[in-house]
Amino acid sequence: MDKNTRDQATDAALLVLLAQGILKLKEDPSLHLPVQMSNLFAKIESEGRKKVLLEKANQAGAFKQVQVLDLNDEVGAVLYCLKKTRTYLFAFCSTRQDRGEWADNAQGMYTTQSPFQKMAADYFDRKCESLPKWARVIVAGHSKGGNKAQFITMFADHRQRIERSFSFNGQGFSHEAMKEISLLKDAAKQRELLTLIAGENDTVHPMGLRLALEDNTYYIRTNRRVFEAESNFIVEDHSLVTMFQGDGGDLRPFLQEETEQGPVSRFSQSLSEAMMDMEPEHLRKCTDGVMALMEGDQSAFDYVDIMADLIYYAGPEVFNKLKNSPEGEALRNYLKGQGIQNAKEEVSERLERFWNVYEALSDEVRSFAADSLEDVKRLMRTSFDRLTDRNRNNENESIKGIDKENPKKTNCQIKKRAADKRF
Repeated sequence: MDKNTRDQATDAALLVLLAQGILKLKEDPSLHLPVQMSNLFAKIESEGRKKVLLEKANQAGAFKQVQVLDLNDEVGAVLYCLKKTRTYLFAFCSTRQDRGEWADNAQGMYTTQSPFQKMAADYFDRKCESLPKWARVIVAGHSKGGNKAQFITMFADHRQRIERSFSFNGQGFSHEAMKEISLLKDAAKQRELLTLIAGENDTVHPMGLRLALEDNTYYIRTNRRVFEAESNFIVEDHSLVTMFQGDGGDLRPFLQEETEQGPVSRFSQSLSEAMMDMEPEHLRKCTDGVMALMEGDQSAFDYVDIMADLIYYAGPEVFNKLKNSPEGEALRNYLKGQGIQNAKEEVSERLERFWNVYEALSDEVRSFAADSLEDVKRLMRTSFDRLTDRNRNNENESIKGIDKENPKKTNCQIKKRAADKRF
């Protein structure tokens, strides 16, 4: 990643983090847009590590020349003006669970466009109409916001105005969407504008078909010093905050160094590739299940139902392939070797229990499928045998009962008796 890309990406990431706090101020009667960040920053509420990072960035002057022009809570977007560079930056915040955006992520993997993708593109087009012709335009977002930024870059009516597009841990697209993109005359040009920046073990960005070019895809080392005790490492590895330097109490507004894609992320990519090869209805069921798991708001019973659906629709073969693949082995070694904080043994035990439960469920699925198939075969054979015997008996009875003087009448009577026996 060259210095210019890193600098622009850092600024974009900070403004995306800031967007969520700004959106909470929408109902503040004292907020009259446009407004200088220097006047607005004191009102913004952020929690924990994010607050530390944003305060450090503000002290370093990162927001000194920033003006907030618009905020849209429905879309999850903030429009900034960076006066020093005459740049207008559209920032789309992370996946909003309370708005149903995890479910929208699932839709985006099997439809051409999802409702929130279309909503974001419409918002971008409306605002672009009022921007100066000389304006430099950047779009950026994290998670769902990163997916929106990519969608806008390819499908918005005013996409030609975009100078750069940053997606932080944003997921990919469906077969249907990629087919539509391939038909666009400016597809190659627009894809060159996309930059995907992902955490080394992020599990979200590998989902779907990747739009960003390989040369424009960068992995950032996860800052595990940001993690809190008993934290969910899958969720933390997806967090935008963990891409920054420092520790929990002293985060600094600089991105971590680059690295390679990690084992957890590679495993997620293998799972996604297997899912994208499924039949449409199976893909829909599995995608809905995976996104529900990522949302992390299910009861134990919900998890059981989701896992059952995944095993049923994906098939034991897919899960066995993943379990025994290099990516699956790397994931197990990573979890056993790294652990979380001081929980190496607990992670290993949980992992072992998961595979044991999985294997038991897989055996049950195979047994159920085999038994059901045999039941159907037996039922068909029995039904066919009964039908054959019945027809043979009817024919014999017909032959015996024929009245040589009036055969038609006798045959009709015999057929009626046979019908009476059946019903």
